[in-house]
Amino acid sequence: MAIAHIRSSDGEVQLVYNHLLETKSIAEEAGAKIELRHLAGLVGLLHDFGKYDEAFQHYIQEAYNNPNKPPKRGSVDHSTAGAHFLWKRFGKDPISKAMLEPVCNAIYNHHGQLADFINCEGDSPFYHRMQKEVPQLDELAQQFYQEVMLEQELEQYVVSAKEEFIRYLKRITLVGGDPATSKRIALTMLNKLLYSILIDSDRLNARQFDENIQNLTS
Repeated sequence: MAIAHIRSSDGEVQLVYNHLLETKSIAEEAGAKIELRHLAGLVGLLHDFGKYDEAFQHYIQEAYNNPNKPPKRGSVDHSTAGAHFLWKRFGKDPISKAMLEPVCNAIYNHHGQLADFINCEGDSPFYHRMQKEVPQLDELAQQFYQEVMLEQELEQYVVSAKEEFIRYLKRITLVGGDPATSKRIALTMLNKLLYSILIDSDRLNARQFDENIQNLTS
């Protein structure tokens, strides 16, 4: 079973599937307050998808076994795979792509800063990230389907997220003003919101595990 974290105090492991489902649950709770339960849950569900990769499993074991000389922090990229998987599997139409851009940006950069979709030079760091190769993506997906969520369940979950996304855009444009400008503002806000929810949910769950606390949200 793939490991997400190892507790330094006693060597207890948190498995990837537990971390993904628990982070998803925390993110859903935050997203539900603004009627974006599934959209927020999606970033939690896929953010550490890349930890199923053998390279990361070797990295985390080495870091625990050699605390005085661990591998370089961040030397194994585990953040790209989940976003790549979502985009390739579900980014089939303009609405889905518009929804997945902020979701993928949050997943790509949950250990850094959000990437610009278009910067001042007219370049797109976000789309450059999307060109990065992720070997064995299909194999990682199969592990995810076996341990975390069945493929049909994920498909329905994404459908629910898409419905929330469409309702969100409609709510924003009802406020008034130019619809195109309103949508651009709405997407910018959503990008930052999903990123914030993921950072909070991921770190909260990691703390819950590290301090052996069952529930910090109650």
